[in-house]
Amino acid sequence: MDNMKEMVAAVKKHARENYNRDGWDSIVECYDDADIEREILEGKATTIEEAIAHIGDGCKIWDDHRKDIEATAF
Repeated sequence: MDNMKEMVAAVKKHARENYNRDGWDSIVECYDDADIEREILEGKATTIEEAIAHIGDGCKIWDDHRKDIEATAF
């Protein structure tokens, strides 16, 4: 299992590098390390890749929802 601190750092790095893609901006703007760690644990991720994938799934759901709301604006 990757070290939790390493997984959190990797998720934060990925979020910064993908700020304008698939809702990753929400991680940069709204999540602290404890929030990211909680998400990793919730997803039962044991590797950096699994952590990024799990959190990315949630980001995409929120991003799709945000786009739906934006589409209704006049």
